[in-house]
Amino acid sequence: MDSEHCKTMVYSSELFGRSYQCQRKAVKDGYCKQHHPDSVEKRKQKSEGLYNKTLNQRAMCYVIYLTDEQLLNEVKRRGL
Repeated sequence: MDSEHCKTMVYSSELFGRSYQCQRKAVKDGYCKQHHPDSVEKRKQKSEGLYNKTLNQRAMCYVIYLTDEQLLNEVKRRGL
């Protein structure tokens, strides 16, 4: 492994891709800016935050849908 480059192994996008050393310059602790564990964790937290926000929005829409449906059923049942 080349110590001047990032020590993360990456994969080619070919059908049967093989792994090779990331060609970016090692900046901190032998990792490039993209593959450093702190950066990876930060991106993961951001992604999970967006996912949870979207999930909560969809859950609220579903609750509203159920509430509307239940309200319509109650109106029909009472003949209003």
